[in-house]
Amino acid sequence: MMKSAYSRTLLAIVALLLSALSAMGQNQPVSTWSDFIKKRHDLAALNETKRKRILDELGAAIVADPVGVSIEIERSRGAPALCQYMRLMFADDRGADVVDQLDLVLHWGERDKPIREMLGAPSLDDGSIWFPRAKRAGYFTGCVAGALDGKRSGSSHAGRLTSYFAARDHSAVARQIAKRLKIEPLPKGESYGKWILDGLSKHELLSPDVQDWFELGFDRSY
Repeated sequence: MMKSAYSRTLLAIVALLLSALSAMGQNQPVSTWSDFIKKRHDLAALNETKRKRILDELGAAIVADPVGVSIEIERSRGAPALCQYMRLMFADDRGADVVDQLDLVLHWGERDKPIREMLGAPSLDDGSIWFPRAKRAGYFTGCVAGALDGKRSGSSHAGRLTSYFAARDHSAVARQIAKRLKIEPLPKGESYGKWILDGLSKHELLSPDVQDWFELGFDRSY
């Protein structure tokens, strides 16, 4: 009987250890976004304190692991969640944080490396060459541009915040994006989406083949 009790205790300890090791092995930034996508929160309906806390957590996750988060968002078709996040970040006057996150994603987590090099890394699948990094970075970028251009208005709460932001001056965000990407300023009357895509192309930040994959991801989230 003592032996049986000892065995059960030992099994319980092993189970706890395995559970702890599994938790340690999880990628917290990725799981933060995975949970947010699955739960489909309407952040605009929350009070300011709760909304800020969640926005802070989501932003910190992107900064901590821009590669893993970008892959998870595109893999999970998380455009509605990502675009909601972008809309509310802009509405809360946190455009500088978004620009910093966009810069990290476009450099695929390595700011000291050229965008062209980082997003141009090819992958071989079924005998064909494709560019998954470019597609996923494009997916992320599409939500940034779409939020600035007033796309995907979402819930009535989010729509009101988006309308509020739309009436504000976007010039500071545009200047920050232009500076980070080293592209020309936003031309008067041009959409953010066209401006960013043209800037990446004209300045050869993406090769023609890679640009096609980037635009594939961009179009699916914009």
